Amino acid sequence: MKKLMIIALNVFLCFTCLSCEKNKSGDVNKGGGSSEEQQSSEPKESKDYVILKDLRLVVKVFEDGERLSYGDAESKCNQLSLGDYDDWRLPTISELMNINAYTTLLKGQTQWWSCSPYYYDSETYHYCLDKGNAVVSVDGNMWWVVAVRAY
Repeated sequence: MKKLMIIALNVFLCFTCLSCEKNKSGDVNKGGGSSEEQQSSEPKESKDYVILKDLRLVVKVFEDGERLSYGDAESKCNQLSLGDYDDWRLPTISELMNINAYTTLLKGQTQWWSCSPYYYDSETYHYCLDKGNAVVSVDGNMWWVVAVRAY
């Protein structure tokens, strides 16, 4: 029971990993201006990604039919350069749950990686979205990937 309470509490708190914070660090800046200018500029509509203004996110669903381990999913998002932006990342579990609840973008598949960590017995796992529910997964499992960036 205590374990379930911790998991439920962690779902409601928005934990982010260091890779989720990369767009705030100023390290990534492809657009030519400062990172603050890049974040404040409004993304242009594209067939490659979806702008969710209400969620303040730009979303890229990878439709290549490939499920990845956590490390590969994180790398795929961090290395993505799309729409003159390269500050893409894995979404937090809260962002994934909102994308799932308010859009149909994730309806084709059921299991998605997030960057939200879960710590147990000195091991780090990550929250995933499985059929609309937050679950904890070992990093070697193969799940689907969606990338996001701030709108």
